[in-house]
Amino acid sequence: MMTLLSKFYRISFYIVGIIIIVLSIVSAYGGQYINPNVTAYPSILKLAFPLFAILLLVIGLISLVLRSRFMVIMSIVAIAVCWLAIKSICPLNMPVAEDPDDGFSLLDYNVYYGIDCECDSSDYSRSMSYVINSGADIVCLQEQYALETKVNDKFTKAQIDSLRMIYPYIVEGNSIDVMMLSKYPVERLPVEIPKGLQYFFYDAYKVTLGERSVTIVNLHLSSYDLDVEERDVVEDMRTLEEVKQGAKEFKSSLIAKLSKAFRMRAKAAETIRNYIDEIEGEVVVCGDFNDVVDSWSYRTIAGDDMKDAYLEAGFGPLATYNAHNLYFNIDHILYRGKLKAVNFGKGNIKSSDHYPIFANFAFY
Repeated sequence: MMTLLSKFYRISFYIVGIIIIVLSIVSAYGGQYINPNVTAYPSILKLAFPLFAILLLVIGLISLVLRSRFMVIMSIVAIAVCWLAIKSICPLNMPVAEDPDDGFSLLDYNVYYGIDCECDSSDYSRSMSYVINSGADIVCLQEQYALETKVNDKFTKAQIDSLRMIYPYIVEGNSIDVMMLSKYPVERLPVEIPKGLQYFFYDAYKVTLGERSVTIVNLHLSSYDLDVEERDVVEDMRTLEEVKQGAKEFKSSLIAKLSKAFRMRAKAAETIRNYIDEIEGEVVVCGDFNDVVDSWSYRTIAGDDMKDAYLEAGFGPLATYNAHNLYFNIDHILYRGKLKAVNFGKGNIKSSDHYPIFANFAFY
């Protein structure tokens, strides 16, 4: 009886292990190579790849304990196949001790209109205080189109005055939900935003740094547009029963909304890629992509010529979104040309639903 029971558990482990291995490979690369206009399921699965990467390691360790040669080999092969994707969620670059003299620092931050998600009783904008004290040469903001707005009254006069003093060159977005602050002269470049892509905004600027110049594209790609109840479904999936209930709700409204968002971002990404293809010289594309590294929209924008400051200079796993238990890396800083990212970091302030990210660049 014990032998039969042991055999049943072993076979069950094999079946579960093979399923996890297959799903890991699909989640690693499916969202990168399968257009969401064909099917969005691989893109949705891509969001879960960090979890599958951990499960791969767990399967491998259990296989060692069970002395299952077949499953150990299968786990090693799966990890090898997924290795590039694993590196993209956990780069291991050594930090550079000093910032370069010939270069600039850039802060990218979705500030959620200055609303304080963590401390609503605050009588000033903690997000803007972070910007003021960041020391960044250039600041790209999303979900903020001007310093003085009616959206939020957290911005104090003292904060606005400080920002105008630190950053004499400010390009407000007007109706476009992004803006830039710079210590260096800025020329706003013409852009054209296609209609029908909800929550998609971008702006472009030519920043002059002495004898050099850099074109910076500041973007906000279409969001998932989940309402409070739908976000709560995800946030409440902690037990097996809650996961089952959440899966039922995913099959109805959530999957439809996620699929629509992936398709809209695919179109928006084409717009950004076509735009930067017309630009010569050094280019930085940063902002709230609302999508992870090596997703379809990310790869469309990055193409074969752009590098990622996080992958080139970051260390360890990264989450830039901090709300609703959705700890994804969806804010990115891409670049090309005679630039090198020498440092990358993330702020830990949780006033916005996004963390700020920053990079130091050197010219060469």
